[in-house]
Amino acid sequence: MCEDNAETHKICKIMIVEDNTVFRTCLHDALREQFPNLDIVAFADGEAVLENVKALATNLIFMDIRLPGHNGIELTRLIKQNHAEIHVIVMTFHDQLEYRELALKSGADQFVRKDALNNAYLAGLVRSVCNL
Repeated sequence: MCEDNAETHKICKIMIVEDNTVFRTCLHDALREQFPNLDIVAFADGEAVLENVKALATNLIFMDIRLPGHNGIELTRLIKQNHAEIHVIVMTFHDQLEYRELALKSGADQFVRKDALNNAYLAGLVRSVCNL
């Protein structure tokens, strides 16, 4: 899933799709603190995601459900339809059964409450997806 660069360090490309600036920044900083060499990009809306997902050769996406433009469920469906190899984590503060079912039906690899995204969870997830 991840590529090796000339220095033989694993490169894992992560995308954060979140319209809340504070949460997006906190997630980015938490990932960067644990894995300083990760290639992380962040977007606040769905259009930018669709335009960039292939070009950025993304391995892992943290996808919010509620976004301007496309919602995270629809984005996940579109991404997984064309890029099944990308691991998509749908995240929300609203842990409703309906959201969980829609996310998994759209092809999400995991559904998680945002308040469950602690450092241990993030580290385990990144290590497993990126083979670190």
